[in-house]
Amino acid sequence: MPAMASPGQTVSISWTVTNSGSGVANGPWQETLQLSANPAGANGQLVALFDFTDSIPAGGSLTRTQQVQIPATGLAGDVFVVVQVDAQNSVLEQNEANNVTISDGTMTVTPGLTLSPAVAQIAESASNPNLSATVSRNGDLSASLLVRITTSDTNGLTAPYAVTIPANQSSVAFNLMVHSDGVVGPNKLVTVSASAPGFLGSTGLVTVINTDVPHLSLAVYPQTILEGSAGVATITRD
Repeated sequence: MPAMASPGQTVSISWTVTNSGSGVANGPWQETLQLSANPAGANGQLVALFDFTDSIPAGGSLTRTQQVQIPATGLAGDVFVVVQVDAQNSVLEQNEANNVTISDGTMTVTPGLTLSPAVAQIAESASNPNLSATVSRNGDLSASLLVRITTSDTNGLTAPYAVTIPANQSSVAFNLMVHSDGVVGPNKLVTVSASAPGFLGSTGLVTVINTDVPHLSLAVYPQTILEGSAGVATITRD
């Protein structure tokens, strides 16, 4: 496992399963992976569950390597990795007390924010200009947390100056607002950012779809023309 990880990051975790019994261990069975701040593995946070159909002969072993995503909410700081084999007791065993292992060292999970817009794109002329988003935190929840929200293009998408995640809660929902600029142009990819002191910041992307269309105008000179005479007409677009 890595020495450090951030919420939302995918990390590689390896462990070895050994059949210490006298018979073949036949699948299927489940193996769970938890994170715990306790060196004894107590009060762990479940982060992954795997189904396996292997058979392991007596005295044999298998080494697993799985990709695991660090949760956006939950533990932060130094955590132990706890793996439990045959978590549902599907395999008949002589000894059911040796199915849990705890990492020797710890992995440091950085306190961080996770910003999640509800949709990836919105039309600038949307009948409902509000776009829901959520910002989450991991780590200690005992105090409220003020989170600054910004966007990279306030002409296309605006956000509240800040939102507060209440005490004892890991996330809060808020609205972004899309704006029509009245200008024909390409779609805008807007970056929404969340930041707070002591936390790793987070960004989300929203595409604002331009729905403005060109307008044509016709100008005729002179405005009064005698039959058989010539004039000039000009068509322009914005």
